[in-house]
Amino acid sequence: MKMTSKKIPDFFLLSILLLTILAGCSSASTTSQSDFVTDVANHIYEEIMSPNEDYVTSKMVNLDIKIYQSEDFIVFVEASSNSSLIKDQQYSVSVDPQISKENISVIWTTMMGNPEPSEDDQLVLADIAITLNCNVVSE
Repeated sequence: MKMTSKKIPDFFLLSILLLTILAGCSSASTTSQSDFVTDVANHIYEEIMSPNEDYVTSKMVNLDIKIYQSEDFIVFVEASSNSSLIKDQQYSVSVDPQISKENISVIWTTMMGNPEPSEDDQLVLADIAITLNCNVVSE
């Protein structure tokens, strides 16, 4: 059976409409990784740091690091900020056995790699290391 030239544009229009509806529905029903992590993992570590607190009187930026571990030994690291200039990030790594706060170290540096901040070069990068028996298992 041949499609007429009028039916072809209708078919493509219907396909695009269907994809638009499906995409709109799927984005509204997704769960964030943060919500999932807090449901299945134990909170181990949190640090909130404000790199510009010594230089501003309003609109202080907060950088937040949260670390969780699930019962199946997956460690979830989440970094977030109240600043629109800094994108939230998450990653996970398998670490067996269970870790504690003592296994985690966070070293802050500036964009230029300096551990000492200044008004023009503030702390924004976090080097997060997880160690077991004096060995770094994730950094």
